[in-house]
Amino acid sequence: MNVNQQLWSYLSDTSSRISDIKSSPIAWSFDGQVFHQHSTLPSLTEQSDVKAIICSGEKDFPIPDTYIKEKLPVTSFDFIYRKGTPQKMIDVLKNYWSIKLATQTAGDLPFTMVHMAVSLDGKIATVDGHSKWIGNEQNLNHAHRLRAILDGILIGSGTVKTDSPTLNVRRVTGQSPARFVLSNVSKDFSQLQQIKDAPTYLIRHKNYAYKNDTKIFDDVIFYEGNTKVEQINNILQKIRAKGIRSLLIEGGAETVSCFVRANAVDVLQLHHTPLILGSGRNMVNLPKVETIKEGQFLKHTYYTQMGNEIMITGALDND
Repeated sequence: MNVNQQLWSYLSDTSSRISDIKSSPIAWSFDGQVFHQHSTLPSLTEQSDVKAIICSGEKDFPIPDTYIKEKLPVTSFDFIYRKGTPQKMIDVLKNYWSIKLATQTAGDLPFTMVHMAVSLDGKIATVDGHSKWIGNEQNLNHAHRLRAILDGILIGSGTVKTDSPTLNVRRVTGQSPARFVLSNVSKDFSQLQQIKDAPTYLIRHKNYAYKNDTKIFDDVIFYEGNTKVEQINNILQKIRAKGIRSLLIEGGAETVSCFVRANAVDVLQLHHTPLILGSGRNMVNLPKVETIKEGQFLKHTYYTQMGNEIMITGALDND
């Protein structure tokens, strides 16, 4: 998925992370070079210079035969694009523009997104936790683009120990996200690499004291709640209070599972690599179901070719 530098410069522009969006925009358009926002739906004709539009799915309106309309998983945006638009441009607009808009229009809680590289049999690592690298180079570049667009990134202590992560932006231009580590009992975070270009926070339940003596963390966030739903909701409230409008959840499985069980994942993105491990760590650990219908299907899905691999993006159907 090649990203034009001019296009990426806009999408990763830190000055527009918290956009000065005008009152109640309902549509955003792209003419191939410049992005615009609209308080009314722009007119689409065969002579229009609009290549693509993202708009709220609340209002339906007719489109000419020269355009195609799709439903995106990102806050149920409608994506309308002119027929004949190059697929690479469509992929970029779907995967980055729509997510940037979700960040800009976030409400009381952050927009949340899970991105994971998985084998064909649903594993994210070996039994011992080795996972470098399940995804290909294109996936690594994509993951860093997501970091550059989203305000924060969250992992669990297991990922700290097995991956010794940096969690910053290195492979593309852009600002590194604020880093959040969710852990109640771990006391050893020495494997977390230190960086200077973004703050780092520990998230822990108020019942588990933690002395930040080593100053690994800029602050410790203590959350409350009795049920998982209450706890995850309070975590997101505390993260939002730090000025974080969007959150990338990179794992591991237990951390992702907590957010899935609490219905707190807005977009789920899985990068599938042509690999079978046969054993290893599952991407999520959820309660047992008896029938296929009890599983959680993805809705408004789309697929992106990533070299010789495929990425699927969708919203969990929690209805």
